Amino acid sequence: MADNSHRSHRPDPCRTVKIRGPLNQQLVDQLKPAVRLLQKRSKQPITIFIKSRGGGIDIFKAIDELCFTTKGQRPVIVVGHGSVRSAAAYLLVMGEYAYAKRGTRLVFHGVRYQDINAQNLKSIKKEDAMTMFIRLEAQNRNIVSKQAEAVIYRVIHRFLDYWLARNLRKSRSRRKPLLQLHFYINYIRKHLHSAKCQLLLEDAYKYTKIIYPLACNFHPATLNSQIHTQVAIRAKMFKFVFSRKSKFALSKEDTIHEALFSELMTEYFFLCDIMAPDHLLLVRNLALKFGQRFLTKSEYANYKRLNEKKADTGDAYLHKIAAPVLFALWHFSMALCRRLMILENPMRAADAYWLGLLDEILETKLTWEPIIGEQRKRC
Repeated sequence: MADNSHRSHRPDPCRTVKIRGPLNQQLVDQLKPAVRLLQKRSKQPITIFIKSRGGGIDIFKAIDELCFTTKGQRPVIVVGHGSVRSAAAYLLVMGEYAYAKRGTRLVFHGVRYQDINAQNLKSIKKEDAMTMFIRLEAQNRNIVSKQAEAVIYRVIHRFLDYWLARNLRKSRSRRKPLLQLHFYINYIRKHLHSAKCQLLLEDAYKYTKIIYPLACNFHPATLNSQIHTQVAIRAKMFKFVFSRKSKFALSKEDTIHEALFSELMTEYFFLCDIMAPDHLLLVRNLALKFGQRFLTKSEYANYKRLNEKKADTGDAYLHKIAAPVLFALWHFSMALCRRLMILENPMRAADAYWLGLLDEILETKLTWEPIIGEQRKRC
């Protein structure tokens, strides 16, 4: 089991709140005074025990704002047990530290409108449907980004377990991020029990292979120095994605089929989310935090020498070596969270652990490595 001496990521019985049953306004009203009282008392972590079948997106946002907006200063530990579905499953994943009890079942899916039924569906106009689609897409993108920001740390944890155990620091493949990711995916696949989770993993990896080379074209390190604004970068992204898709989408009349516009825009927005300035800064900070573990002995000696002369030079050297692999892992984390929003994705806690959605399964050997956990702070 994990080292209990690391109290910053262990539940405190005196600082807990419980979420049980459906996520609704009554639950939010009950949580508010309890959570705010705990926040006022100290900056120690707050533990949330959650067992719920989920609820609406508005309630999810309310709980997110109430409990998770101060994660950097006040860690939030979430413990899932029983059935944790829909919005409740996403709250579990968003924890600074995410536990699940043995036997916990999770279900992930995209945002849904619960007030639509067969009767009012007939009265929905095209304009209403388009507005609804745009809102759903924006909400899904927002949740995907939040999930990936938590999942990336767990993916790094799993990757380093695999990478260091096989002593791959001197491997020829270390300079090929997608090849390293390929080996890592094979390693994770062997631990997944569910065929559906294996398919989910494979889909996320396939999409990463498509989007990673595209994103590398628009990384600040490879762009022309004359391009400074996000508007210019996004325009370049759209032009690139559109031209790539249009090569395969043109019909006999040289027009693009309308159905392909949805796919085009999804790929464009996903690329924009991956390359958002905050996310590029996250990858850079991850390289500084975890980068030393990717160095060989000679590279570490060079890093120490450069760092003694000037810290910025040492950081740049560390970033140069570690960032490409971490950038690929970031793409995979985003692709995985995006794939969770498609259809329904039920899974056991153990599969969620290996996918990087959970930190630890209680009463099992699937535990957290303290040395990684020491560094798991928000960048």
